[in-house]
Amino acid sequence: MVWALAVTETISYGVLYYSFAAFLLPMQRSLGVSQTTLTGAFSLGVLVTGAGAVPAGAWLDCCGARGLMTAGSLLAAGCVLLWAHAGSVLALYLTFAGIGLAGAAVLYEPAYATINAYFDSQRQQALLTLTMVAGLASTIFVPGAAVLITHLGWRHALLVLAGVQAVTVVRTPGCCGAGLPTMAGSATASAASPACPQPPRRAPARPRRGQSMRSAGRSRLSCGRGPSRC
Repeated sequence: MVWALAVTETISYGVLYYSFAAFLLPMQRSLGVSQTTLTGAFSLGVLVTGAGAVPAGAWLDCCGARGLMTAGSLLAAGCVLLWAHAGSVLALYLTFAGIGLAGAAVLYEPAYATINAYFDSQRQQALLTLTMVAGLASTIFVPGAAVLITHLGWRHALLVLAGVQAVTVVRTPGCCGAGLPTMAGSATASAASPACPQPPRRAPARPRRGQSMRSAGRSRLSCGRGPSRC
């Protein structure tokens, strides 16, 4: 599950976040707008991602990560397709608003929450693996996007990246299975479990029949010797 999440995060960050740097100059020449206007669309996407973290967290607490990350991957692939066909500043800004909303559902936050809910004893190793692998997103996708733009043009390059992003739609249900506990369920289970497990209590041993009869006989003999003995 960790490696599937790591691949999903690497692709999502590479397509939705880091590859924008490679598309900036080609889009400026094609659309005839300033870099400030284009980076404003990217900034809008980042702001929407931050605002979308609140409802995304509520969804994680209620229903788990599977539906959230699957819907986010579908939205991300669709928005990259719209990005490839954007012909105006308004269309570009609307597209990046959708990309920002998708980012709230597929980037680090829901992935970390999934690992925190699923793992117990190996949680640190899982978080480290996810972070290290996903950290390669810029190394892979910035030069990769530049090569695609050189050979295909920026619009066709985005079509290829939309197809790459669509791969995460297939992988996400497998890495966030239906058996994964929700965040609320995980917190409840952690609070209910004792910090130090107690050993099971043993029932008191029942005396054998002969021992019970001898004990009763000794009690009667002691009482027969005088009132002070009883």
